[in-house]
Amino acid sequence: MNRVGISRLLAVGTAIAWCSVPSIGLGDSPVIDLPETAESAVAAPPIAIVSPSDDSIVDAGNIFIRAQVSDLKVTIASMEFHEGERIIGQCLTPPFSIIWSNVIPGHYTLTVRVTANAGQSATSAPVRIEARVPVTATLVRGRTCRLAPPIAS
Repeated sequence: MNRVGISRLLAVGTAIAWCSVPSIGLGDSPVIDLPETAESAVAAPPIAIVSPSDDSIVDAGNIFIRAQVSDLKVTIASMEFHEGERIIGQCLTPPFSIIWSNVIPGHYTLTVRVTANAGQSATSAPVRIEARVPVTATLVRGRTCRLAPPIAS
């Protein structure tokens, strides 16, 4: 429990607001006990991966990942980018993005975990991607272009 003077803190439901209460003649303002969770009643900001999109196919190698926080009033302490349980990058300032390097072909599940300065945290919905070997093409330039006749079946 935390002892908090009610002249500084007013709890309304689960919301907490700072206010000033006039003295009621008892010396210092009365003190109330608040549960530990009252200090962190503000929820963590909603977070989402906006690039790449869910169920997308991307080139293996370097993958650009961008996340977006929908409540910019909350100060971000850290943002971790995950592939499964593994941290693949961290970003502390907007724009919240990383380049995941040396990605081999395969199927991956990406999430982002954000932590606010007050300690609240949230995890994005998972984004599933498939990394494939990039397709390369060579354009040959010459004087003539000849098409082969169709193959008889």
